[in-house]
Amino acid sequence: MLLPSSAENTLTLANPIADIEVESNSVPVALDLSNVFIANNATDLQLTITSNSNASVVNASLNGAVLTLAFAEDAVGEAELVIQAQLNEQILTDTFTVKVVDNSTSVPNSFVRGVKAYPNPFNTYLTVECEAGDYVEVYDLFGRKVYEVKASSSIVTLPTQHFSNGMYIVRLATKQKVYSIRVLKK
Repeated sequence: MLLPSSAENTLTLANPIADIEVESNSVPVALDLSNVFIANNATDLQLTITSNSNASVVNASLNGAVLTLAFAEDAVGEAELVIQAQLNEQILTDTFTVKVVDNSTSVPNSFVRGVKAYPNPFNTYLTVECEAGDYVEVYDLFGRKVYEVKASSSIVTLPTQHFSNGMYIVRLATKQKVYSIRVLKK
């Protein structure tokens, strides 16, 4: 019987999780960790959350390779999370920070920095007002990108008839910052 060599079962931290900043009362965020830790024999790879420094602000849960971050209502603060990957005797960790900032001084969610998304709720189309050159992306609540476009003018109309009913996040990337707007498809 041949035993696998250690080179065949190497665990590496390929793509560390970036620090995350969200506004208070944000919808949960789902992160796919399947490319964070890479192992040649991925069937034996075990992921666990080993530390959450502030569970009163961020609740973290793992389902397979999907890390879901849920945010406590009206909570503001930071949490340092540690994700551990184990493959046989090899153990690696990745540490990242989740910062939840106060949005009480911000304007309603459908209007941010002159960025509007309407109608909200929407049906067959969604209009986003932004600046030419901004990137408009739409994500479902599982974190899957369902639409993206680079704005060629200050008004972008997205065809949404193929979207399922439910909540979506419109992510607007400007030259200075990234904004998220919640919208509902009915």
